[in-house]
Amino acid sequence: MTAKKLALKLEQLEINPLIEQATHEQRLFFAMRNQTLTLHLDPSIPSMKGDRTRLIQLLANLINNAIKFTPDGGEICITSRSRYLLCSKQATMQEQEPSSYAGREPHCYIEITISDTGIGINKNEQLRVFDKFYESGNIEEHSSGKVAFKSRGAGLGLSIARGVVEMHGGEIWVESDGYDPQTCPGSTFFILLPLDPSKVDGTITTV
Repeated sequence: MTAKKLALKLEQLEINPLIEQATHEQRLFFAMRNQTLTLHLDPSIPSMKGDRTRLIQLLANLINNAIKFTPDGGEICITSRSRYLLCSKQATMQEQEPSSYAGREPHCYIEITISDTGIGINKNEQLRVFDKFYESGNIEEHSSGKVAFKSRGAGLGLSIARGVVEMHGGEIWVESDGYDPQTCPGSTFFILLPLDPSKVDGTITTV
């Protein structure tokens, strides 16, 4: 994936059923941790071209991450919607109204957010969490077990998630008010996926 030699098997997909499948496959873990899952999936979003297996892997990794870093009895919310974005490699991301396209062709992206009421992520770690083998927080506090609270894995889940998103021409990032295992400020992971990876250059920055 790092060498960009992994080929995608693209097909026309509906993203909401993939989200539902990914959450269904982890229903046992939600029950084990007594966590509440809420889905707000927009039924009007269009279909997209994507690799079914890789997208489910992406969603499963992020959902598993939310389960691990959310205390027992916590809440996880997944949303989907569509956004129109103008792309330019030099600018910053900003959603545009159709009237401000100024002759440029907008691209429709599917936005997926996965929010939790977990322990959060320090500001200075919010970019590094997608690096290979990186484990956020205090490693000494991490426990064992696939979805045990603050369980330690191989440090590849978020790196693989980023790789899958980038292979689809999208972007992924996380926002959090910081790390605090007492107050649990939570985290929100954002995913942007184009409807057709062949129509974008792989970098989502907008004017």
